[in-house]
Amino acid sequence: MTTDKYKDDLFSPRLSAIWEPAENTMLYASWARSAQPPTGSSSAGTGTPVAGNLAALDPTTAETFEVGGRMRILGGAIGSVSIFSTERDNAKEIDSTGAVLA
Repeated sequence: MTTDKYKDDLFSPRLSAIWEPAENTMLYASWARSAQPPTGSSSAGTGTPVAGNLAALDPTTAETFEVGGRMRILGGAIGSVSIFSTERDNAKEIDSTGAVLA
């Protein structure tokens, strides 16, 4: 029996800033980078073993940016707006045979 080892030394930093220019207004911006090591089951979470050497695959990474604002308006209701972008690299998919498509 052979066991493949994967070193998990991934770093996922996050940074956020909030500014309140007035009592009823909040503006914010955030950035995050994440990484997920290859796993030993299918992406559907069914527990189907994945063929191949997972330790040889690069982790899936993502970088997200978001900016937005909130404001208390008429009668105390809260209005908000935001825009964000997420980019993923090295995403893995599993085909119907269980093979990893990297």
